[in-house]
Amino acid sequence: GSEMCIRDRSGTIRYGEKRKVTFRFTNTGQTPLLLRDVRPSCGCTGAEWEKRPVAPGETGEIKITFDPNSLGHFLKNIDIVCNIDSGIMKLKLCGNVIE
Repeated sequence: GSEMCIRDRSGTIRYGEKRKVTFRFTNTGQTPLLLRDVRPSCGCTGAEWEKRPVAPGETGEIKITFDPNSLGHFLKNIDIVCNIDSGIMKLKLCGNVIE
C-alpha cells in the first residue's frame, strides 16, 4: 500500500495550535478513484475530502486537521477507504509537539 509521512518543514507543532495539512494525490490508475471514507486513528485528527470520483490523470486533495492533545513525538495513521485493489491506502502524519 501507499504510505506517506507528512510533516511541515520544522517538524514541530506548538501545543494548542491546530495544524492543517493538505495531501495532494494523482489518480495513476485506469478507472475513476473514489474515496469512500477517511478514518483518522484518533479524535485529535480530522479529515475533509471531495466526495466525487477522481478521474484517471486528475488530482485530488485530502485536508487533514491535527489538534495535538499531548507533548512529544506523534505518529498518526489515517486509513483511506477507496476502490483500489488493497481497499485501503494509508497516510502517516508525524512530527513533534512542543510547548
